[in-house]
Formats: sequence, structure tokens, C-alpha cells
Amino acid sequence: MIPVLTKSTIDNYVDLRIRPGGFVTAVLENDLMTAVARADSVNRPMLSTIVQYVVNEVPVSMWGSKEIVEKHLNRD
Repeated sequence: MIPVLTKSTIDNYVDLRIRPGGFVTAVLENDLMTAVARADSVNRPMLSTIVQYVVNEVPVSMWGSKEIVEKHLNRD
């Protein structure tokens, strides 16, 4: 199970289009280097599980690149 706050942040991004913080944004943008650099001591060891959650639970149209994330956040 991923950290509760991280799951909530991802779910709010999906459902409410709330811009996540730097770590979750990097995960959603598929930017591993930035995600690792921005991960705190709670999220770093859970990174693989967090990525699996995104892959399995977040529609593919909402993650994968910076452009895709911005498009979802700015959708009308």
C-alpha cells in the first residue's frame, strides 16, 4: 500500500485536477530521476509501489509526460 497522503494526492489530481507537489508530478510525468531526487524518506522506499499504483489505477491519458499532465490539469 502506498502512503495515504501520496495516494490522496494522486487521487485528487485524477478526480479534481488539483496540481500535485513536485514528487508526485515527477512520477506522473514519468521522470524517474526527478522523482527520486524529490522523494522524501517515506516515499523513496515506496517508489516502485507508487508507480505500480499510477500504472494500474490512473487512466493512461493522465500520465506519462509533462505535456499529458499539463493537459489534464488544464482541461475544461
